[in-house]
Amino acid sequence: MPSSGGRTRKKSKSSLHNGWWGMSGRCMVFCAIVGFSWGLFIITRVAGPSLAPALLNSSGGSNGANTLAAMGSVAAAGDQSLREWNEAPEDDRFYLVFSTDCTGYQNWQSLALIFSADDVHQPGNLVRIASGCTEAEKKEVQELYDQFPARFQVHFTPDFKKDAKTGKSYDFYNKPHGLRHWLDSAAAPKQKDAIIALLDPDFLFLRPLTYKVKKDTVLFSPTITKADLIDEVTEGHPVAQHYGIGSHWTKFKVPYIAGADSPATKVSISDAYRGYSVGAPYIVHVNDMRKIAKKWSEFVPKVFEEYPNLLAEMYAYSIAAAHLQLPHLRLDHYMISNIDASGEGWPFVDKLAETYVCSEDAPDMGDEQPVFLHYCQFYRVEHWGFHKRRVDEHLFSCESPLFLMPPEDLEDTHWKEDREKKTVLSKKQAQHAAFSLCNIIKKLNRVGTKFKNMFCPNGGANYTQTVKIW
Repeated sequence: MPSSGGRTRKKSKSSLHNGWWGMSGRCMVFCAIVGFSWGLFIITRVAGPSLAPALLNSSGGSNGANTLAAMGSVAAAGDQSLREWNEAPEDDRFYLVFSTDCTGYQNWQSLALIFSADDVHQPGNLVRIASGCTEAEKKEVQELYDQFPARFQVHFTPDFKKDAKTGKSYDFYNKPHGLRHWLDSAAAPKQKDAIIALLDPDFLFLRPLTYKVKKDTVLFSPTITKADLIDEVTEGHPVAQHYGIGSHWTKFKVPYIAGADSPATKVSISDAYRGYSVGAPYIVHVNDMRKIAKKWSEFVPKVFEEYPNLLAEMYAYSIAAAHLQLPHLRLDHYMISNIDASGEGWPFVDKLAETYVCSEDAPDMGDEQPVFLHYCQFYRVEHWGFHKRRVDEHLFSCESPLFLMPPEDLEDTHWKEDREKKTVLSKKQAQHAAFSLCNIIKKLNRVGTKFKNMFCPNGGANYTQTVKIW
């Protein structure tokens, strides 16, 4: 990212409108850069590397601009944490798990999650549950994980996307069934007091996750109060991130889904909002998670039958937890995602009012930041954007370039534009979107650089920053 020369405070209003060069000149530079960037982008797509490191060293890959590649390599060499695995505090009872298939789309997300966990020295074990992989895909993924530290694991399951009873297909059947398969396998935690944190693959760590609530820097919102905080997650006392799914599931045919006598049928709207309007990360004692996984797997086809939409599995989880009378302590600080949402970790970001959120000189936020950036939205400011569906599945390869960094003053642009329309953004919306966009790109560039340093020998990696999503 271009340096601000030590400046961390925002530009004055006058400096944002400095005549013809401030607008037309910037446009000409922007067009020249984009034209050059797309030229490099096309060149670097000539080779199509596979996932396994043994196959990443293609002699036909493009190094892009040699000078830029050399600069990237030299810069990376100065940070030893980008050249080897980091040490992480041991916590054998903590398991962070996430569910995927074996597509390239979820392969790169899995690697981003793993490398970002390593980047923040995340304690515990990180387990990818990979469902529906072919034998060739299993071999390829396993060969990669064999080169990772033992705390990064993969567990393979059958494909659960099609329900045998209803005949209906839903990608996210894999989530509860995959979790249950892992918990019933020999790979399941052996510790009787193990804690399971269920994540989503499209998470990036900004700081370590912990199950010790009172030792964490937390955020919460009504109707949760300080008196509701617990020391740590124990059996019967799960914790999760606040999501805006509300009490909608109470209007479903809950007696049909969970049984006429299920405690879930008796949950009030206020209690549903307080204890079950939650999502990943779910942080749960292993005994409780076994029970939830069983009921979650049983309930989700019936929920999907009534509500055949993306969030069916989340509502099914809420009903399973309610059926088992396991209300979750609903906290706000575990993630940010929707730039307009309440109940997320945005108050941490809002404290950066005097600092450009995209600046190299932005202060280290330490524990005063969300744990995860959940990049499930389309983030746009000006002509800069990020959406996970537009990322090349070969992002983690020797040949693939890194992302072009936006300007540090991006948040001062209070509009976004796609190919159809221009939309005005409020100051807060621009700041939230810029924070998300710049941190996703910085994280992906950082973990991408580390991947190249570790798995691309003989200086054959492409460190050029040319990829831009709009």
